[in-house]
Amino acid sequence: MNKMKKIALGVVTAMTMIEGAGCSTAKSTKDLKAVVDFDAVRYMGKWHEIARLPQWYERDLMNVTAHYELDGGKLKIVNRGFVDGKEKTATAVGHFVGDANVGDLKVSFFWPFYGGYKVLWVSPEYDCALVTGDDRSSLWILAREPQIAPALHAKLMQMAKELGYDVEALEYPGEGGNVREPHVSRYPFRPSGKSGI
Repeated sequence: MNKMKKIALGVVTAMTMIEGAGCSTAKSTKDLKAVVDFDAVRYMGKWHEIARLPQWYERDLMNVTAHYELDGGKLKIVNRGFVDGKEKTATAVGHFVGDANVGDLKVSFFWPFYGGYKVLWVSPEYDCALVTGDDRSSLWILAREPQIAPALHAKLMQMAKELGYDVEALEYPGEGGNVREPHVSRYPFRPSGKSGI
């Protein structure tokens, strides 16, 4: 391993340890309940990232998708996104914290460090979900399609706000917007003009 790779690995490891140690000033999500009667099989497959609170590891990523697959009781995750038209991928493994019928998991992109993955809400059709991490600095709106309807978006905004999330800070990483007309008025990321997934 050359010097630059060692430095890069050290930086990634340090940042992961800081996150895992709960050094964020955001309020913990331990008080929030995960979905019960969670159907892991129905949750599997491809999801589009509609909105997210800013994360260093997703900086500038557009058209993000996540693909989930059950493998012997464990979860395999492949995240894909685009930066300036170039595809970036990240793989992870996950496992349920307790029973598999509760949407509360631990996920690792950098072994042996794990972070929380808690499904706060999922639609009856399993086509839209609200997901968080270990604290309220992380929040994702996921959907089976690249866009969601304004009424559903408004419902999720209200739900997240009541749970203590800063919904004004949400980013919408899709080209042209992830909410069907009328579009959300503020998009922190400029469309790249390149085709997505």
